[in-house]
Amino acid sequence: MDTFEDAFQHPVIVCAHNLDVSVFEYFASQLANRLTLNVEMQNHKNSYLKTIHDTFTINKAQLIEKKSSILPDMRYELVLNDVSLIFYDDFIEISISFDLDYYHLLQLYQKNELRTIFFFNTLFNQLKLLGIEEVHFGIFSEAANGEDFKYCWENIFQDLINNHNHFKLTL
Repeated sequence: MDTFEDAFQHPVIVCAHNLDVSVFEYFASQLANRLTLNVEMQNHKNSYLKTIHDTFTINKAQLIEKKSSILPDMRYELVLNDVSLIFYDDFIEISISFDLDYYHLLQLYQKNELRTIFFFNTLFNQLKLLGIEEVHFGIFSEAANGEDFKYCWENIFQDLINNHNHFKLTL
């Protein structure tokens, strides 16, 4: 792993998943049950469709259907408090609403302190509820992939490995 403490790099945080994302309402129901959330479904135009209720919670999240000509492989975005989970067919991209530096995350990981931060501990617990076993952190070289790049786990994982700035956290 290369480290450049002076250079800020936005991290890519991703993990493989085995969830059935083929049917919007079924997927929303899976998320509501596993995460104990009320999931408000919205179509790709951000119009409200319906809410899938979990009777044991007052917590809610928005699940937005994504249709993009730029990223046609993107399926849904689950908007939680400070995190969005962007679902593709076989992986999740984790988008955090505040700035994070890859090298700072790497230092926390190397000191075994990443899980001690409440925000990350909560996130990792939510991912475990979805059946996620490991999370990958890295620097994604999107520009090097070209227009025909397919956003699937195999390609994303290979990009991370080739970049050398990558670490894996087992949950």
